[in-house]
Formats: sequence, C-alpha cells, structure tokens
Amino acid sequence: MKELSKNSTITYVNDKGEKKVCNILFQIDKKDKNYLIYTDNTTDENGDLRTFASYYKPGSENIELLSIEDENDWKLIEKFLSSLVEKSIKE
Repeated sequence: MKELSKNSTITYVNDKGEKKVCNILFQIDKKDKNYLIYTDNTTDENGDLRTFASYYKPGSENIELLSIEDENDWKLIEKFLSSLVEKSIKE
C-alpha cells in the first residue's frame, strides 16, 4: 500500500474527467476506515482554503477516495478539526 503522509499529494479524476492534484493536510487512521483531509489549493468566495474529507479502506494498492455519508464519520472529522483549533488557540 502506498504510504501517505501529511506532505503527500493525491491525484484523482473528478466527475468532469479532469485530473486534480491535492495536498494531504491530515490523515486519521481507524481500524476499519482511514480518513483524509485534503485541499486542492483553491479558495472559496471568502478567500478561505477549500478543504475536503474522504475515507478509504486501508490495505489496497490504489487508494479509492470514498464519500463520507455517515453522520458519525462526520462527527469524528469535526471533533478532530475542533481539537486542532483549540490546540492552536492555546499556543
């Protein structure tokens, strides 16, 4: 399996058939699913960096990004990001 790290990039093909290269910001490893938080380095209308979250099943050679649809998965991502914000405020 390809080793992913915070400084890694991933390439995927979007629904328009375009290849997109994204930088991995964070990886969350769990027993049955691994989550990636990543960016395509574009900004939204407010100038904020666009970020995305997906999950993938560990153990495969080619990583397939899957949509997060489960509310508990989103809560896990939100809790992780909130803890980072709290940590940066304290520093």
